[in-house]
Amino acid sequence: MYRILGLFTLVLILSLTTRGQDLTRLRKEKAKEGIRSLYEDGAIVVRLASKAKNIAVLEKSIQYGDFNKRQLKRYQRTLERLIEERDRTNEVILKAFKDSFHFCPVYFIYDTSTHSLKNSIEDSHFLDWVDGKIQRVADIKCEENPLFLVYYQIAGQDYPFDVFRIEGLQNKIDSPFPQHVAVRSSFMTNSKEMFIAKAVDRLDNNFKKFYLKSIKKHKTEHPNKSEVPPLD
Repeated sequence: MYRILGLFTLVLILSLTTRGQDLTRLRKEKAKEGIRSLYEDGAIVVRLASKAKNIAVLEKSIQYGDFNKRQLKRYQRTLERLIEERDRTNEVILKAFKDSFHFCPVYFIYDTSTHSLKNSIEDSHFLDWVDGKIQRVADIKCEENPLFLVYYQIAGQDYPFDVFRIEGLQNKIDSPFPQHVAVRSSFMTNSKEMFIAKAVDRLDNNFKKFYLKSIKKHKTEHPNKSEVPPLD
């Protein structure tokens, strides 16, 4: 009786172990397929912060609040500083991706356009640097597929530091697909431009390394498949 129970337990353990290994292998292959699709046919869409809710609250308070002149001026300065900081950070992020990210095409949207992007790429409002500022450009067309979203996430509960976080627009991506890169600060300098530029460069390199790793085995298993062009 004990021998049968022991054999059953052993078989169950081996079955669960095999199933776990199969799921891990499947997840890895899916991640590798994802990075190949991104390089060959896809693009990333970088979300820039609009601060729309914060701005709306401040504007409503300024318009309808019962303030004296001193209080009203303080609210107006707060609104101006919020917009200036938003625009400065967005400018740094946009320029960093334009200068340092080469793995695949890059597009930019405000975070308020994420929902419309998921529903209809054709109706999305893409951004670019025009006449010294970030503006919506109607004639930017995104024809790549799949698309991956890049979020700039401030340090908090999920991460102890600022990060660029990557998500599939429609489908979930799993490790070992590069899912985030840290925006590491330093007590030696307060240059946000330097932190962000280095993080974008690392993200580009992480994608390239994982892609090269994915095609190494892929070409071995599919020797008749056409060669993938080399990365820049």
